Amino acid sequence: MKELENSFKRFPVVEGGSQPHFSVVLHRVLTQAQKQAQAMKDEYVTQEHLLLVLYRETSIVTGK
Repeated sequence: MKELENSFKRFPVVEGGSQPHFSVVLHRVLTQAQKQAQAMKDEYVTQEHLLLVLYRETSIVTGK
């Protein structure tokens, strides 16, 4: 058992407790996809909603 514990000490350790953050662009895309899903009376956001948003709102992705 001691050998196993020692072998784990060689692996990298994750430290810190911050939560991952979305980029501003990703947050906008996900927000618009959720609105699209609601407009289509869908319960969940799917790739269809994401693709529709990306197609219609190219300015979100390109920043123009």
